[in-house]
Amino acid sequence: NEYVWNICTRFPDYFLPAVSIHPYQADAVQQLESWVRKGARMVKWLPNAQNIFLGDPRCLHFYDAMARLGVVLLTHTGAESTVDV
Repeated sequence: NEYVWNICTRFPDYFLPAVSIHPYQADAVQQLESWVRKGARMVKWLPNAQNIFLGDPRCLHFYDAMARLGVVLLTHTGAESTVDV
């Protein structure tokens, strides 16, 4: 997240500030709130590489926080060929 964040802040006309936070982490909502305070506007997931099941009830608190904060979720679906899963 820090690497991407630094690029986004250096080139704000070219990159949208996005972070990747695993929703199963105990402090996922706190991480999201912290990044949003800094200016993050989107969360990016690669579910089959990150072992995230989008329908898992453990995601609900994170989805609620994203909606409350107005954050967009960008996620891949289907088969993955860019990383080993």
